[in-house]
Parts: sequence; C-alpha cells; structure tokens
Amino acid sequence: MAQQAWGRLPRWVRRLGRHALRINSAVTRRVRRQRRPPCVIGIPMMNLHEATARVIADLDFADFDELIIFDHASDDSTSIAWLRQIARRPKVTVDLRGIIPEESLYRAWNDTIRVALARFRAREVDVVLLNNDVRIPRGFVRFLTRAMWSGDPKVMIAYPDATAQRKNGLPDRTELTPTKGLHADGGMTDGHFALKAEAFRGDLPFIDERLKFYSGDRDLVHDVETRGYYAARVNGLPCEHKLGMTRRHRRDLVQQQNRDIALWWGEHRDGLK
Repeated sequence: MAQQAWGRLPRWVRRLGRHALRINSAVTRRVRRQRRPPCVIGIPMMNLHEATARVIADLDFADFDELIIFDHASDDSTSIAWLRQIARRPKVTVDLRGIIPEESLYRAWNDTIRVALARFRAREVDVVLLNNDVRIPRGFVRFLTRAMWSGDPKVMIAYPDATAQRKNGLPDRTELTPTKGLHADGGMTDGHFALKAEAFRGDLPFIDERLKFYSGDRDLVHDVETRGYYAARVNGLPCEHKLGMTRRHRRDLVQQQNRDIALWWGEHRDGLK
C-alpha cells in the first residue's frame, strides 16, 4: 500500500524524498563517528580535599560518564566528611575502602581501568587519570580524549603539554607529538593522562602494584612501547601540576620513592623485562 502511494506522488516529490533520505543517512553516520567512547576519570587523594575540589570544579561533567575518587588513607576528618558529601553528586563515586600507606597507589589507577571495562562493554573505552593537585581548563577531558583518537591508532596514551599555560585555555587546533619514556626523558607527564582502556582486554598488563608510589607511570609507558604502541603529547593543552605537594605532607614517601626506583630499574636494566 505504501509503495503504491509513493508511486502516485509526482516525480519531483519522489526525487526530493530520496535526496532527503541520503542526507539523513550521511548525517546519522557522521554523528555516530563523532560520538565519544565512554569515559571514566580516576583521582586518588589523601587529605587535601580543597585541592581535589578545585580539580572537580575545573571539570565539565558532560565530558565523562563516571568520576572515581580513591581515598588514600586520609586521616583528616574534614576531608573524609567532604568525600562523603561529594559522593552524592551525579556521576561521582568515592572509594572509601582506604588505600593503606603500605599498599600501592597504582591500585587506584588499575581499579579505574577495571571499573571502566566492567561497566562499559563498548569496544572503545577511555580512562583519564588525574593527580588531585592539578589545575586544568574547562573542556580539558574532552579535548584530551578526542586528541587521543584523532591520529595514528597506535597512540595508546595522550597527555597534556607541560609548557602550556592554563590561562591560555584550550589550543586552537589538535596537534600530537609522539614521545618515548617519561617527562624526564622528554616524554609523558607524570600522573595526568588519558589512555585507551580496551587495550587491557588484550596483552597490555596492568601496572605493577609492587610499586607503591613511584615508577608506575614508567612501568605503563614501558609496557605500551614494547608492544608497538606509544604515548603522544597534545601540543598546547595545559595542565598545571603543583609538584611535590603530596610528598610535603608524607615524608615517608621519599624513602618509598627510592625503593620503587630501585625495584623497577633492577628488573629493567637493559630496558626490557
């Protein structure tokens, strides 16, 4: 019946209808391509809830699906009360199990990846890991994750530009620079980056939790590079990091840092596991 009615329409109307269908199909394909993968953010913190609150205030909640705050053995009652309050916000989960000082900080990173993979069955899943003492421009997460997918599919990690200033906002264009190693080697910034979590469904191992506080990011980059992938800097994307804030409040971490460095390099003297 519908085909008979369509056939009785004037030819110019039928031609216009077919053209409209082609346009609608093209727009639908474009929207599907532009739809972002699910995104989960992980932020570990110990006390210093004011700093964490500033990071959250910088975030655009439309840019991600879940934010997980991991308590790292906070002993300040004000910070614990703040954590319980912020957990009431939509999209925010607070892990109050407490990472005891002797336990690995990188459990928070690994658990963020595990949660993302378990909660979202999509083929592509983004994870963004942030220190709780950074300041970022509005739209940072969206720009970072889109940049990660904008170029070579072998880009497994995208990270901000340590030379860029937050006051200048987001870059005018997306530009990636492939790098090797960590920031000290001219490579990835420490503790704030995006990664493609679906790689952990394959042969990419989780971060070595024998490392307690230091060298976990080096372990991650090393494993990415030895599997033929790489990290890339998003040129001009700022993320201001107050280096050493955590260490100033936990003197025990200086000795732990030395132990972690000795452990990692003791097993990677030739650069390979």
